[in-house]
Amino acid sequence: MINKSRLSLVLLVAVFFGPFIVAWAVVNHGQQYLPLGQAAQGELILPSLSLAPFTLDSLTEESLDERVFSGRWTYVTVSGSSCGADCQQNLYKMRQVRLTQGKNIVRVQRLLILTDRDHLADFQRVLSEHEGLKVVFDDELNKEGIMTQLLKPHHDGIYVVDPLGNWFLQYPKDADPSGMRKDLTKLLLNSQIG
Repeated sequence: MINKSRLSLVLLVAVFFGPFIVAWAVVNHGQQYLPLGQAAQGELILPSLSLAPFTLDSLTEESLDERVFSGRWTYVTVSGSSCGADCQQNLYKMRQVRLTQGKNIVRVQRLLILTDRDHLADFQRVLSEHEGLKVVFDDELNKEGIMTQLLKPHHDGIYVVDPLGNWFLQYPKDADPSGMRKDLTKLLLNSQIG
């Protein structure tokens, strides 16, 4: 039989180290350890990615920096200026999921990062279908940009950035919009930051 002092020591060690072990398991093994019903439909970026300050030119010729994410949840996708089928599908999903948020729609914005300026004349038609979409230019040669900081950019997928500028969720190009909507609804419901 274990004496009381030894049992107290074991309990003290478990209470002290238990949270560290659980945190390590979540960080290293992703959503399989999240409670049932709370797993994200997208792929969690663990740990979340906080970018260094950046400066990007926008389509309206103003410069945008990291404050572009302040106070709002942001859907981000990356494309060349030709904005092919994948790009147009991502823009459509981002727009439609945002529209489902009712009164919370003002808490969500959309950002498109263009990696070139080659087909901007053709791009105006795309923009006409996506009112309120912010468009910036960036590529891996821009040392003050975003693309050089992303760990494994999914040029054909969608990112979610929180109102503090943390990139923490990504969706592949074939992501189900209903799963994206569920994730966003949970984020907006539970968020205290934006």
